[in-house]
Amino acid sequence: MIALRERLLPSSPRITNIAQSALDFGWMDRVDATNGVFITAEGLLMYLQPEEAMSLIVECAKRFPGGQMFFDLPPALVKKLAPNGMRSSRHYRVPPMPFSLTTDQLADLVNTVPGITAVHDIPMPRGRGFFFRELFPAIWHFGPTRRFRGSYTLLEFG
Repeated sequence: MIALRERLLPSSPRITNIAQSALDFGWMDRVDATNGVFITAEGLLMYLQPEEAMSLIVECAKRFPGGQMFFDLPPALVKKLAPNGMRSSRHYRVPPMPFSLTTDQLADLVNTVPGITAVHDIPMPRGRGFFFRELFPAIWHFGPTRRFRGSYTLLEFG
């Protein structure tokens, strides 16, 4: 994946690509945190076991004070409704997603994980078509649905 990424995306002295498991925390030793760190984990944490995902978050908070971490999570209900994954098309089955947190649980990370100083619930960007441009963002912001929707989360470390 890293080779493909490097072929398709421009390089930058501020981007470090490391071809190893995110759960092998040795990658953290290779990151230059001098000018701050922004860790992206989109499409990753949901596929990890809960203890693995939380250990990655905890270790990032510990190792990168002043840094940030961005990730997305599916609705917490997904792990209950589709413990073996779910079919998204005739030819593809989405793997199980054992890790998720509600927006309330995410907000509480500031109280339960040392080093996390702020948790930001990022609004879902508008998409194409009526449903993703108008309807879904309205549902996303509607108070009663907040506990049941997925999340885009930005953590700040201190």
